[in-house]
Amino acid sequence: MFYGTGIPACIIVLDQENANQRDRVFMIDASREYIKDGNKNRFREQDIRKIVDVFNQQQTIPRYSRLVPIEEIANNDYNLNLPRYIDTQETEDIQDIEAHWKGGIPKADIEALEDYWEIYPSLKQELFEPLRSGYLQIKIPPDEVKKYVFEHPEFTSYANAIADIFNQWWDQNVSNLKGIQQGDNPKAVINPLAESLLNAFENRNLIDKYDIYQHLMDYWLETMRDDVYILAEDGWVAEIINPCAK
Repeated sequence: MFYGTGIPACIIVLDQENANQRDRVFMIDASREYIKDGNKNRFREQDIRKIVDVFNQQQTIPRYSRLVPIEEIANNDYNLNLPRYIDTQETEDIQDIEAHWKGGIPKADIEALEDYWEIYPSLKQELFEPLRSGYLQIKIPPDEVKKYVFEHPEFTSYANAIADIFNQWWDQNVSNLKGIQQGDNPKAVINPLAESLLNAFENRNLIDKYDIYQHLMDYWLETMRDDVYILAEDGWVAEIINPCAK
């Protein structure tokens, strides 16, 4: 969007309608949501979609978006510099000197993975045991941890549940894909497909629905789009293949 400049850029959307009745400004800091593309930073499909969704729904997301009171902006001399209102600083990686010196894993580091322990409650107890006050040690050999986790019933159960969600989404949409007809609008194919995928993975623990969305959009842009355009142009063409042909 701003080719050739290395400075941060900001888009301001002004809406005069009923402006005197509003007492807050909605802010989004999407400065960390991109990929490197040569010497440029580029928004992915998921980054654009997330910005649009968050803006339209006025969602407050920690370290990403916030509805800021006008009074707070006034206290900052009406400076709209985003870091004044949205803290995007990475959590500092604190080194535990005692753990380095005496060994063990700080209990705080284990507790920081609470999102995982909510899904795999017994796995935490099976992997770690107390070493001394405030520190734990792992029960199994380090080189066996990955295999142990991947084969754990709670892990496989969650993986199967996610696979079931995807399979249900596929079953709901496969007939529409097979029903593409000559003259159809390709964008009318991908848009509802992507929308239903986002809805399927809404509020799933450990799963970012926008990451899933990006996989679909990557496949659409790299492969599927050309196929759909061909079907929309020529329709389905049956071909009889000689089984004796090489």
